[in-house]
Amino acid sequence: MGRLPALPAFWVGLLYDNVSLDAAWDLAKGWNAPERQGAARRRPALRLQGAIKDRYLFEIAKECLALAHAGLRRRARVDHSGRDETRHLEPLDRIIDCGRTPAEEMLDRFRGPWGGSVESAYEETPFRDMGRKAVPWGGVPGPGGFPGKAMVRQ
Repeated sequence: MGRLPALPAFWVGLLYDNVSLDAAWDLAKGWNAPERQGAARRRPALRLQGAIKDRYLFEIAKECLALAHAGLRRRARVDHSGRDETRHLEPLDRIIDCGRTPAEEMLDRFRGPWGGSVESAYEETPFRDMGRKAVPWGGVPGPGGFPGKAMVRQ
């Protein structure tokens, strides 16, 4: 299963279930605005190794993912095969299991086998399936994809 439904499922499990929502609030309520903003500002550079107060973001992410799983299980919404919505969290489970984000993996490929070029990103990732229609610079990308060099290919 792809990553696209993972984040909506995460937020549904966390926010649409009162038990998970209360537990998430208990986790975050001690953080003041400067602490939250500082963690958010440093997160791109530190990734999951960053921290807020005395907790690593990795630990917080793991705990929030467990809360989302529990919330989705309590919702008890199943598909035609009897699988509940937690199946949508599998891509996030893989990130937590390996401790590396997809962005980190792409950066490794960019710095390594891709030789500093983003062209391969369009061939090796889900971007390859996006439309190739040109979008005027400064325009808003539509259903066809994002503006950029790869978009002008026909």
